[in-house]
Amino acid sequence: MLKGQSRRGARPACLHAMTRGFVLMAMTALPLCLAGCKTVSLDDITGSITEPDMTVPSAPEDVRRYTQAWEKRYDARPNDRTAALA
Repeated sequence: MLKGQSRRGARPACLHAMTRGFVLMAMTALPLCLAGCKTVSLDDITGSITEPDMTVPSAPEDVRRYTQAWEKRYDARPNDRTAALA
């Protein structure tokens, strides 16, 4: 057998080194490419997240009235997704 060859095939040793180098380069390049998509500012993460239309009250009596109003809305329309999540 020649130097650099194995029993199973006639692959030169430099092919293994090239393959190892290619894998290392790919493993380094992929995170760098993905990091290029990251923005510096976090002001606008996504357009689907908006400010809430209503603010939740903080006083105990106001919270009670708020939850009773949502309870009535849910009882009237149990299939309403907004009322079910509130």
